[in-house]
Amino acid sequence: MTFLETHTPRPKVKITKAVVDRIPFTEQGQLLFCDAELHGFYLVVGATAKSR
Repeated sequence: MTFLETHTPRPKVKITKAVVDRIPFTEQGQLLFCDAELHGFYLVVGATAKSR
């Protein structure tokens, strides 16, 4: 199973540094955000890290 099959993306947002800074870390698990303009660009937010 792929990462995208196990994580439901959140609504699309334009991923900018300001948006990344405002998104809080999760208490457990991971959240997946899709970029509204750049197809295939995602932000994964976990308990200790945010990665693009």
